[in-house]
Amino acid sequence: MPRKKPADKEIETLVPRQTLRRQRAEPAQEITESERRRHEIAGRVALAYAEANPGSAFTRTLAEQLAASVTKARERVLFPLLALARPDPDE
Repeated sequence: MPRKKPADKEIETLVPRQTLRRQRAEPAQEITESERRRHEIAGRVALAYAEANPGSAFTRTLAEQLAASVTKARERVLFPLLALARPDPDE
């Protein structure tokens, strides 16, 4: 039986490690996907409520939070609700 080259041994040990890494990564990806989905659903509920109740305290608070958090102009365009945010007294 021919002696294995060091490269062959390395390949044999890498394959199981890669498989193990992939297996470890998959549950994390599922958690990330479920977390993204949870945020998406909560956001839809919040926006639907805000659009149905434009004068509510919740809508004003949501608008203020969005105004503070969404800073890029191309993203702010997505939220007409930002017009309801109170101006910052420091500005």
